[in-house]
Amino acid sequence: MSEQRGSEQRGSEEPTSEEPTSEEPGSEEPSSEEEYLTYLREERAAFASVLERHGSRTPDEARAQALAAYPYEPPDAPYRGLVFHDEAWHWAMLHLHGPHYWRERPELLDPTREYGEQLRHRPEIPPATA
Repeated sequence: MSEQRGSEQRGSEEPTSEEPTSEEPGSEEPSSEEEYLTYLREERAAFASVLERHGSRTPDEARAQALAAYPYEPPDAPYRGLVFHDEAWHWAMLHLHGPHYWRERPELLDPTREYGEQLRHRPEIPPATA
């Protein structure tokens, strides 16, 4: 199992209270700081939710792991936003079950219907504080 995805793949920088915040929803591609921050919050919330429902994490544990998996990256970071190319479901399954989880657990390849519904109705998580 892989519990270290965020720190190994994208650096160990933890989001801080100095991280900018935004309340505006974004478009399909995060092209501005506001859109990036919206995507970041939404993906953190989705990732944490999967960890709670499918990984038996407490809300606090899930949120902490989501913050580590989705660190704030400054606008000049070379691969900023690369994590958005796959759904939070996929990253959470990698986190919980390790590489190639879909071979051993093919039923986890696609997000559950519950996950899709939850994405449509999820509350926004607040910005990071450290």
